[in-house]
Amino acid sequence: MILRPVRAAKLTQHKVPSGGSSNDYAHLQPDLFLTQPVGDECWNVTQSNGTFSNCLKSLQTGNLLRSVATASPPDDRPRVHSKWDNTRYQFIGRSFGVGAATGLTDREISEIQYVQQYTYNETGFSTETTCIYNESSAMQLIYYDTPIEPMFPTMYEACGALPNSNWSQIMQYQNYSRGYCFDGMDFYAQSAFGPRDKIVSTFNRWPINNDTRWTFGMIAGGSYQQLNNTQCETTFEPSLFQVDVSTLNATIKVSRIENIRVEDPDPLMKLRLVASDSYGLSLIMTSLYTSTVGDSFMENIRNLQTNRSVLADTSSSAYTTVVLDAIADSITSIMDDALVALGSAALIFANATQTVAATAKVSAVRIGSKMFIWLVVVINVLGSVGVAVSYFVLCKADIPTFEYGDIGCVAVGLRQGIAVLVEDGMDVGGEQLWDGHHGNRHTGQLAMRLQT
Repeated sequence: MILRPVRAAKLTQHKVPSGGSSNDYAHLQPDLFLTQPVGDECWNVTQSNGTFSNCLKSLQTGNLLRSVATASPPDDRPRVHSKWDNTRYQFIGRSFGVGAATGLTDREISEIQYVQQYTYNETGFSTETTCIYNESSAMQLIYYDTPIEPMFPTMYEACGALPNSNWSQIMQYQNYSRGYCFDGMDFYAQSAFGPRDKIVSTFNRWPINNDTRWTFGMIAGGSYQQLNNTQCETTFEPSLFQVDVSTLNATIKVSRIENIRVEDPDPLMKLRLVASDSYGLSLIMTSLYTSTVGDSFMENIRNLQTNRSVLADTSSSAYTTVVLDAIADSITSIMDDALVALGSAALIFANATQTVAATAKVSAVRIGSKMFIWLVVVINVLGSVGVAVSYFVLCKADIPTFEYGDIGCVAVGLRQGIAVLVEDGMDVGGEQLWDGHHGNRHTGQLAMRLQT
């Protein structure tokens, strides 16, 4: 017999993030139009279970850059990445922006004895990103000011517009041309020592004027030429996801449930607005000796290049595909991780939760395999039936009882139950037929002769 662990299901409840009482995510929304938000608009709190913030671009830059650099695994295994808290849980593959509650609001489940895994469904977004090179891009780096001293950085201005920017406002200027910033464009300061080779500037734009596109773009100096004039578009499809949590291994696996239509969990788009603001990394990561933003994107390009084994492929088209796909993976990864981080912040500080059903699986013991178990059951049932049938047949046959330990029963039994013996022409014993019962005392009248 082999002892094998099995799992028994137990239904319970689990709290996951929600948009709040009015489903507008107002509890997370800072003033996104400020490069450095002030006052109570942004908060960043550290406690025993992690650090939580609503302004990821300003206060979680390290985690964002790590998302960019590790978005594409260098081998065929799925991406493994940690949650941005102290719960020690890791996602196996994409998070799709769900799973924030794991380790934070699952105490009721974790307290179940011998729990090993639990599963629940959560609504989120299936986010996809595609990227292209746009040689006619309206984004540019403009020389701004020469330093007074040689050891001070040169100032530049990152200026430009994306396809879903306010072009009606920009085109009001009859003398619109490259080299200038106009109203309706995004612009901010960048710096570098000497030429702009080490600068990478990012832009992002959310839907405006009934546009539905979420776009992202980069311009870069000569040291990061692969990133220059790239533009990406992100789509969000409301979807239902199954979240499988292993409390034993501290891992989370998220899979999309296909062919299920769900309502938009962010109807006012405020959650996506806060999350997509994380794309503007270079607004707060200035470039001097190197670009940390550019280095992160380049690291992920090398990861995907290794995965696809295109190092030996010298064709420019193969490398271009790798670059654009790697950038798309990084943008998608930023959105996934940002949504999880904002969901965690909502759970901890806004108590913006909703309750869903969860199935917990606990450890149990099963002896042997199913085939062995059923075989034993069948043998036992057949044996029991055989005993019952034999008992019934023997009762109907009126077979006498027989005591094998009684020598008298044995001797009389050898005479086929007749207790009358003939000795020297005389009858010895009774003439009555023996009933086979050892309590019948006429067996004591049995005469025997031992002869050697």
